[in-house]
Amino acid sequence: MKSLQINYLAVLAAAIVTFILGVAWYIGFSEPWMKLASLTEAQIQANGGGGFAYIISFITYILGRTPWLFCSNP
Repeated sequence: MKSLQINYLAVLAAAIVTFILGVAWYIGFSEPWMKLASLTEAQIQANGGGGFAYIISFITYILGRTPWLFCSNP
């Protein structure tokens, strides 16, 4: 049985590309979403602006690309 070799650069690149696509998607739909949610830019900034959410989402993108790191080999 072959052992898996993780290409960490590819994992990082996939996480970055996913993050950039997600940012572009949410920036494009932020105004309609704010209207539907009855929120203003000031309200969002008063609650922290969502910077922490970007950090957490980037970490989950990296972890989502490497699920085999958490599995033991039989």
